[in-house]
Amino acid sequence: MDYSADTLAISAPSTEESVEAVVAAAQAWAEAHALEDEAAYRFVLLASEAVTNAIIHGNRNDPSKTVRFSAALKGDRLEMTIEDEGEGFEWSRAPDPLAPENLLLDHGRGMFLLHTMAESVAYEEGGRRLRIGISLQGPSATAAS
Repeated sequence: MDYSADTLAISAPSTEESVEAVVAAAQAWAEAHALEDEAAYRFVLLASEAVTNAIIHGNRNDPSKTVRFSAALKGDRLEMTIEDEGEGFEWSRAPDPLAPENLLLDHGRGMFLLHTMAESVAYEEGGRRLRIGISLQGPSATAAS
């Protein structure tokens, strides 16, 4: 795979191995583009969380369904798109991971991380497509607060 291109695109079956493949590709792509450590960390973590959510919650771990991941450099921003073949969802109805009854659960923090660590998060196609934007210019304004 050519990691020097300004875009990275991966289509893969909905398996745990696909998450590992996306993480490895994201790390190599970040290194090829000499992303600052903080931006590279957020990029790889958010890619992992979003693809994991698409596979588990969107495609219900069905390996016959595809998850698509892409990343692109756009000026001083890095933009990711993650798509699944699931039924979609209404993100505002997801449980609050900071609510007392949810604090000790071993799941439910992926969307919280996305909204905390990215400058922009948009759900499209009824929740089947996710767009994430992060700044390449220093720490996330939302993460710093």
